[in-house]
Amino acid sequence: MQTLVYETFSHSDHLNVSCFPGHSRHDIQQGLALLASHPVLANTMGNALQSWVNQPWSNSKKWTQPTDLHQFWVVLEHPLLFDPEYRQVVGGMAKLMYFLDDGMKAAVLARWAGYSEVDLHRLLDVFHQFITLALVGAELKMDMLFAVCDLLRLLHEINEKSRKFCEFSAFYNDAVNSELNLLTDYANSGVFLKHRPTTHQTTRQLSELSFCDFPFILDPASKSLVLHFDAEYQQRRTVHGSLA
Repeated sequence: MQTLVYETFSHSDHLNVSCFPGHSRHDIQQGLALLASHPVLANTMGNALQSWVNQPWSNSKKWTQPTDLHQFWVVLEHPLLFDPEYRQVVGGMAKLMYFLDDGMKAAVLARWAGYSEVDLHRLLDVFHQFITLALVGAELKMDMLFAVCDLLRLLHEINEKSRKFCEFSAFYNDAVNSELNLLTDYANSGVFLKHRPTTHQTTRQLSELSFCDFPFILDPASKSLVLHFDAEYQQRRTVHGSLA
């Protein structure tokens, strides 16, 4: 049984084809809960998912059919996503989802838009917890952090355009607003880079993004500080330009 569980949860193809095929979300939740209640199988499943998220992110570009997303629908129902030991699974899964093409991201958005308020809040809380644990624990794997922020962006879009399931302040992340060096973050942001000459602008890697690129995470005080940095920088550029 352990071998079967490991093989099923460690490979995308097996997750898509063999893991609760054709089952409802409720069935998947019950099946995962049953596995998670068995200590040995729960440990095996956790190890398998660690292997799953460590696959090359370039594999995400190969997933172009709706059936390729079943692996994410399964893992997102896992009852242990709130367990701190699963934070690498959450972050690694987010990174794989970040590199999906636009059509597949639209499919994720459409599926989530059909979730209940309770289910959307659960996703919001899972993603917030990952960001908080990463910042407070100084586990700064920035690619995973910003990939999770991108999943929050999808939830924010649902909240703004499809169906309001929470107040906008629910997207503020306390750890970002209290632990982050906003000046450094601003210097990495698209807000700052737009001031650079086009010839000096480069395509940023995922790990080079900024929390300022996801402004819905910032509370009013943090946003005000970012605007202050931006105004100050523009003023200095104007003065420098007049003296050149």
